[in-house]
Amino acid sequence: MGIIGDLRTLGVCLGLGLAVLFPFGTAAQVGDVGRLFCVGTGPGFLMTIEEDAVAFDYLGDGSYGLDPPLSSRDFNFARHNLVTAQETWPVFIEHRQCTALDATLPVSIEIAVPTSAGDAPLQGCCVWNPKE
Repeated sequence: MGIIGDLRTLGVCLGLGLAVLFPFGTAAQVGDVGRLFCVGTGPGFLMTIEEDAVAFDYLGDGSYGLDPPLSSRDFNFARHNLVTAQETWPVFIEHRQCTALDATLPVSIEIAVPTSAGDAPLQGCCVWNPKE
């Protein structure tokens, strides 16, 4: 996997460990959605979503938009679009327990990433963290 892969794995494990130990941190302010931190059930998938900004690391780094923006944590299921420079990719977020890296997290996510063979669904598990 190499040094970069080992460091990335270590960062994910540390981030998830802190998120699991302190999943809510301090109470979020009214209108403060916070940050959704996600790790994929397969390798190479890291994502953070904060209102309308998405950092998505899947076989490379990317900063994207989210339409519509996250405006609340008070939903069971939501459909959004990850907005790239040339297209949009469907993103489905659901408050349903999900397991990744031997941790059970409270939110599941699925994103349809286009490939030459058609859309490939990537799945991940997420935890909410309030804004710092």
